[in-house]
Amino acid sequence: MKTDRNLGAFEIADKQSVTWDLVSLGEVVLRLDPGDMRIATTRQFQVFEGRGEYNVARGPRRCFGLRTAIVTVLADNARKYVELVKSTAPVSLV
Repeated sequence: MKTDRNLGAFEIADKQSVTWDLVSLGEVVLRLDPGDMRIATTRQFQVFEGRGEYNVARGPRRCFGLRTAIVTVLADNARKYVELVKSTAPVSLV
């Protein structure tokens, strides 16, 4: 057990007693890339997800197999977005 004057006593929980190894808090952003076309004339976009909070959860999941999650707020019509995130990197959205 480690003691800190500002935090008091705390213990690190064992892996079996927790659901997530890492939880990131924040927003996830979609970047729509029209490629070589102009935005006004293109018929399709490549979609990339990102932002620091997302990368914090995605990296340890992909590199080390940790159980990670992102706590964020999504609009009501965000079902397609959730499916995109789940299909590209298996990060849980809480």
